[in-house]
Amino acid sequence: MNSLLKGSDWAYVLFLKVANYLQCPFLLSVRLCWGWLFLQSGIGKITHIDKTVAFFTDLQIPAPSFNAHFNAGLETVGGILLILGLGSRIIAVPLLINMIVAFLTAEHDKFMSFFSESGTFFGADAFPFLLASLLVLIFGPGFFSVDTLIATWRKSEWSALGKGKLFWLLWVLFILVYVTIYAGFDGPPLALVTRWWNALIAIAFAGLAYVAAQAILKKSSPRLATRF
Repeated sequence: MNSLLKGSDWAYVLFLKVANYLQCPFLLSVRLCWGWLFLQSGIGKITHIDKTVAFFTDLQIPAPSFNAHFNAGLETVGGILLILGLGSRIIAVPLLINMIVAFLTAEHDKFMSFFSESGTFFGADAFPFLLASLLVLIFGPGFFSVDTLIATWRKSEWSALGKGKLFWLLWVLFILVYVTIYAGFDGPPLALVTRWWNALIAIAFAGLAYVAAQAILKKSSPRLATRF
């Protein structure tokens, strides 16, 4: 009986560790995907600002020209900040409010159908953007973010973070900045997300190779020491 309880406890602890490890890649994927879609939406509104102003006018939004420019700038800057994980929870607040306003204006009927026909509510264009903003606001950006780097620097906890984690954090941030700048504005969102994932998979394989090499060296070092 005791062995069964110990085995169950070990399995549950292992399950919790695996689930906790999934938080960082999940939050990173949310930021990459919806941050890029926010960015694309903002750039689209800026490049077609006349149509955006006309659309806001049809929705009877006060000061349509000002709000159209503000909305376009918010989504553009907010998308970049979400991608990099910089001021993530702060920028998630206006993005969340922006999506609530979009629900109440452009998709009012779908918003009101939450209790009568929930499928229509969840199928609204604004819902995934609202959900992504809410997730980042509540859970934060995750480990692979500029916010983590700033928090570590402010607390002077470089030794606690460890050289290995610091290296991978900086490397992932470099990849995000590089891909966003040099490949972010000349293709569809899916193509950019694919490039991101390819880069992250390469990073993961490099990390596994590094860990395996360290383990092999540690095992072989005592044997080498006994020979001499």
